Amino acid sequence: MKAFLKRHSLVVGLILMFLYTWTIDLSNSGVLPFKVPFFVAMTLGWGFIFASLFMTWLTLDKNEAVKLFKRFFLWSVGWKWWMVALLLLPALRFAALLLTALLTGVPADFSRPMIRDVVPLDAPLLMLVVPWIIFEILTNGEEMGWRGYVLPRLQAKYNALIASLIVGVIWAVWHLPKFFGTGLNGEGSFAWFTVAHLALAVLYTWLYNNTRGSLLLVTLFHASGNTFGMFMPAKFAVTGGILFNLEIVFFCHRRHRCGPRRGRGASLADGREAGTELKPIKKKSLSIHEETRLKTRRRNNMSTPKVISILKRPAVFILTLTLLLSVVAPVAAGTGGAASGEGMPISLNHAQGPTDAAEMETFLDDLITRQMDEYHIAGAAVAVVKDGQLFFAKGYGYADVENKIPVDVETTIFRTGSVGKVITWTAVMQLVEQGKLDLDADINTYLDFRIPDTYPQPITLKHLMTHTSGIEDRWLESVTQNADELMTEREWLVANFPGRVRPPGEAAGYSNYNAMLGGYIVARVSGEPYEEYIQKHIFDPLGMTHSTVQPQMPADLLPFVSRSYTYADGAFQSFPDYLTQSAVLPSGFHQTSVTDMARFMIARLEGGFYGDESNEMRILEEDTARQMLTTLYTPDPRMRGTAYGMFDFTDNGQWVLGHEGYAPVMLSQLLLLPDQHLGVYVVYNSLGARDGGLTPQHVGFQRAFFDHYYPAPAVEPTQPPADFAERAELFAGFYRAANSHATTPEKVVGLLGGFTIEVTAPGDGTLLIPMEGLELRFVEVEPLYFRQVDGSFTLVFREDDKGNITHLFTDIQPQNGFVKLGWYETPGFNMVLIQVCLLILLSMLPVGVIRAIRNRLASRSARAADSIIFGICLLNALFLVGLAIWFRPMHPSELHSLSLTVEIVMGLGVLAGLLTPVALVYTMLVWKHRYWGVAYRVYYTLVTVAAVGFVWFLHYWNWLGWRY
Repeated sequence: MKAFLKRHSLVVGLILMFLYTWTIDLSNSGVLPFKVPFFVAMTLGWGFIFASLFMTWLTLDKNEAVKLFKRFFLWSVGWKWWMVALLLLPALRFAALLLTALLTGVPADFSRPMIRDVVPLDAPLLMLVVPWIIFEILTNGEEMGWRGYVLPRLQAKYNALIASLIVGVIWAVWHLPKFFGTGLNGEGSFAWFTVAHLALAVLYTWLYNNTRGSLLLVTLFHASGNTFGMFMPAKFAVTGGILFNLEIVFFCHRRHRCGPRRGRGASLADGREAGTELKPIKKKSLSIHEETRLKTRRRNNMSTPKVISILKRPAVFILTLTLLLSVVAPVAAGTGGAASGEGMPISLNHAQGPTDAAEMETFLDDLITRQMDEYHIAGAAVAVVKDGQLFFAKGYGYADVENKIPVDVETTIFRTGSVGKVITWTAVMQLVEQGKLDLDADINTYLDFRIPDTYPQPITLKHLMTHTSGIEDRWLESVTQNADELMTEREWLVANFPGRVRPPGEAAGYSNYNAMLGGYIVARVSGEPYEEYIQKHIFDPLGMTHSTVQPQMPADLLPFVSRSYTYADGAFQSFPDYLTQSAVLPSGFHQTSVTDMARFMIARLEGGFYGDESNEMRILEEDTARQMLTTLYTPDPRMRGTAYGMFDFTDNGQWVLGHEGYAPVMLSQLLLLPDQHLGVYVVYNSLGARDGGLTPQHVGFQRAFFDHYYPAPAVEPTQPPADFAERAELFAGFYRAANSHATTPEKVVGLLGGFTIEVTAPGDGTLLIPMEGLELRFVEVEPLYFRQVDGSFTLVFREDDKGNITHLFTDIQPQNGFVKLGWYETPGFNMVLIQVCLLILLSMLPVGVIRAIRNRLASRSARAADSIIFGICLLNALFLVGLAIWFRPMHPSELHSLSLTVEIVMGLGVLAGLLTPVALVYTMLVWKHRYWGVAYRVYYTLVTVAAVGFVWFLHYWNWLGWRY
């Protein structure tokens, strides 16, 4: 058997590699009838390592397997090869990008790099580079298989070029299952993909042979190429890919060979230089890798072929010809049309708003079907009211994909998300007009538990309604799938009080807890449970027969409820049902059809009633309804702010009251234009291919609707003040939204780009702010007051007594003020800190293992010092790997609770933090007693400092301990 395996070691090894990895890939692609667990899927690349080491041990011996594994730690190959491994593939890709732009005349668009499809959070791209490289290195074990196992066996039979091309074909075929799903969208046909890997395989062999078979370098080479590719424009695709591989072929030709040059490169195992004449070695037993190097160098060094002689080789000639022919069609074809969902054309015939329902149907059909296709939305519905009547309503797609049940505007019930808060504040105002509530009274007057007196100013209903209460946001533990975890309203509100983080009235900071308290007060004062009050005093009077806010859907409405969907693996995934804590219902767990919501919009716009004089359905007195359409809070008299539970802003010159909604995993948007007596409500039953945040559906619908029906008026250019250039840097910096979490682990979303904006001064007298997917420019028109250069949005800054800028406010996001961050609070500093700390801490893992093997005779104290710092690094690594596997901060399944597994993982960070002071003590001891040489003592100190930095990082972002 061993003789058979040794004769066919290449084939058997490949079968084992393919068997393990294809099982995972085919299950993820939906080909197999089962799906492997996520933590198993993460080990896909390790299948190459398992198979290679197992076959090497089985066909050769244990020592050969150890030698193969040690190639992962072969780092002493010269700094030039490190530069090649890190920078060559990114440089070639970037050059291809520039060439593509020159050939097609279309500049590269980095607004949607490929990594955004994997990491949809709007984190600054540079912050993701090192984490992605680390992820690639830890999970990608391919190089042990392709270069460590397959290539040496092929080079023992063929020259390096032919061996490389064979590896390239096998390598490409291995990716075939990924074409069954969505893993390689944008890579073109499989034939083109194969050609690309032929060129790449030659380049990998060149690096591998010139670094004495260092798997560390080729793995880093692979990781740097993949990482940079993820940051390329998503539509780089075919033309850029072809040019990229042409560059590879040209580069390989210029290097003359795949093996090292004469007199240069690495030395052989027996000390002789590569390129010298090799004599038979008789008494020394060589490993498969050493035999391969000897044979390869003989073959590759028989001559020094120039480019012209290489091109005479059939394999290279065919490869080059194929690449040159394939470049013609894509370049000639250009880059194609605009992406689906981009800006809709403006209709000058409807510049004063919609007047024709048929025209609106054409417009919305185009807009919403584009959104559904681009963002993978299963179903949607829209309703438009005008002048007290239903103007237009239509459903799109499916309410139930599996059973092919279409969306019906009259009966299909969707979750409203936070749009439901508007219903809660309407209920509050009903009790205000009855004299049962006072908007200026301390809310403790109405509660049966007490809000802490953190600040001397009391919190009022006005503060709750305008999100200026200073209570931070809260969404953890809002829902559950375990009925035993359901609590009464009072129990939940008391147990989950998020904390007062700023004085009331200082700044708006959107918080779901505000509406939860508002709903609880409605129930307390009215004497009716919240859900019964809303049904009796709002839904029933308006004839909203397909609406409810019950925690459990009534049986008669259950057949009409739309399913909710995410999109993954090329298909819609039904989101699991959940149980809602009754205390959180007022914050946006209402469910309604779009025509029911149309009735509510009409009542809000038309003085509190729906219908006509013969059939009047009233929910508010006319004065109260008009009052609710006015501004209740503004951070500055020169700008709008917040009305009574809705956000007050202008868009293309139109006064708008609006609110967005997100309820796992549906999206909604409500827009009221009081001056036009117009209301719009749109809802989607799918989160789509993005994971949370303000999605393109929200931004895209509003932008397209206003640009089509209310085109932006011409704006006269404003000249900046003459002295602004001197003051511009006062305003520049990072600002964090006041609704960001201050005391709980949700704060980490700010690190990933959420809740944070950056203001820059480009030097042309304006301020530049990227927001909502746009780059907006503002010019100062009054002290601390800025107006958009080509639009109607405004900014207001606030300064302290010393003239330092402390806050930013904008009507782009009236629900939030923004607090200026200190240098140590910025995402940039924290991402650099964590990346440096991680690199240092992770470097200790292989160093610690090697020292444990080699330094067995060291003193007990020295071994203890090594063990402590190694333990800290290992615990921190397990902590990070655990979070990467089990915690997805913006994914719907993690949105409302932390699993027990995540809590255990957090305990690893706590344990590492407790050991860090011990490492500090040992750091002083190693210098005092000189345990080791100076170099290692310096390194040990750096690792300890990195551990301290990591503890500070976890503490700042509320991940040191269980802070929730």
